[in-house]
Amino acid sequence: MGLAHRLNSSAARVHSCEFAWNVSACEAMLADKDDGHVDKQCKADWNQSICHQIERWQPGVSDATPDVLRALRNAGVDVHVFGKVDIGFGFLEEFPNATSNGFHGGATMGVQTRSADIRGPTKPSPRDITNVDAQPEDMHPEDVEMTNRCVEWLHSHDPSRSGWLLHCSLNTPHPPFHTNATWLAAVNASAITMPSSFTDVAHMHPADAYATISKHVDGAYTRDEVLTTRRAYAAMCAMTDDLLGRILDAAAATGHLGPRTYTLFLSDHGEMAMEHRQVWKNTMYEGSARVPLLLAGPQIREGVRVTQLTSLLDLFPTLLELFGVAPSPAAALDGASLLNRSSLVARSHVVAQYHSNMVNTGTFMLRTSDGFKYIAFGTSPLGLESAAQYPPQLFHVESDPDELNDLAAAGGHTAKVAELDSALRAVVDYPKVDEQAKAVDHWLFEQWFVLAGHHAKSLEDTWRAAYGNNFTDDQWVVEWRKAQTWMGLNLK
Repeated sequence: MGLAHRLNSSAARVHSCEFAWNVSACEAMLADKDDGHVDKQCKADWNQSICHQIERWQPGVSDATPDVLRALRNAGVDVHVFGKVDIGFGFLEEFPNATSNGFHGGATMGVQTRSADIRGPTKPSPRDITNVDAQPEDMHPEDVEMTNRCVEWLHSHDPSRSGWLLHCSLNTPHPPFHTNATWLAAVNASAITMPSSFTDVAHMHPADAYATISKHVDGAYTRDEVLTTRRAYAAMCAMTDDLLGRILDAAAATGHLGPRTYTLFLSDHGEMAMEHRQVWKNTMYEGSARVPLLLAGPQIREGVRVTQLTSLLDLFPTLLELFGVAPSPAAALDGASLLNRSSLVARSHVVAQYHSNMVNTGTFMLRTSDGFKYIAFGTSPLGLESAAQYPPQLFHVESDPDELNDLAAAGGHTAKVAELDSALRAVVDYPKVDEQAKAVDHWLFEQWFVLAGHHAKSLEDTWRAAYGNNFTDDQWVVEWRKAQTWMGLNLK
């Protein structure tokens, strides 16, 4: 069925039901008023029928505890959460001091249509989100508020009580790059250098080129502009250090850093900070995928640097051990406790994957204990990329920390590429997962922008605006043809 026919035949009935994802679901929604188990924020940001479908994608999510914090609470830990969590599924209703629901206001063209390979910006340029003369109220004030609330909690809590967990989540350091002289003074400016990987788009792997264009870093940038953004990010790290220091000082002053207290610091992603001509995260390069992880407490020797591979999947087993909670016999945990050095020593690799905005196809990484990093790309028929255009990458990050030398592109490491590809597929069937992720993108695009009508005067206008609206007419002819092709890939 053609897209235009679907728009015309569905419009009236869909409008009468407002945000239905298709006619049958709309009718079922109107007939079934029992929606108590649907996350309220999901329903507000998306709609009831889409949220029902999300629960079908994750069967039993309402009963099976979808996150670490609730799992610990359900195991008897006294959990207190402040700041950004991005979890959803009713989390904000259960933890009123948590922020960010994880549903991000509904579908986003730049996310749901990423695999159409439209080569236009979906984010403002780094120069437009870098401000080194910012007022304090423009420098992540939500983090200052969160810090204050964590400090207040420490002053109100009895430190003699055991079995508690205080989760204090900062958003900074994170774009936009807003800072001022106070924090810039804490940065050794001479140590902020021009990235050796800052290259032209024409010399990039197609996946990297798409990311650079999407992040609006493909145009002309002066050396000073690059260094200013990098200095601003370093200054934001200094601010982060100060905010976390306030929390630790309060914990010490109130007696919470006792002989049974552990402190864990980590991040969910890094920052490219103009390396490989990118900002934000969204890639498998070290700047994005490698994160800080520090653990201090009883029986942990000070100043020890663990060089074995670790993963964020290790956090849950670590917390279970710290609180003396045995994992469920049915649990198949992929991670290992960070306290169990023998498990880390025996680990041969870790794996990561990414499927969202500013990257036009699924990216999958396998990092080995002997220093190799293998990156594979999805080439599902639901996207416009091909295997020939998106070959895998191979780096040896110990000898090439800037990831400048793609050993796979050099052609002399075919056996190593085959070996690591096999190891990656043993963990995740990445072609299948990429196809599933793209199928969800197609589905959400149709439900939100086509059937539910969240588009401008026309779908073409919506596509063009989503990717910068700064194409010449000739350029847009090419991009619009790609958009039309992509829309037809999943239409039966």
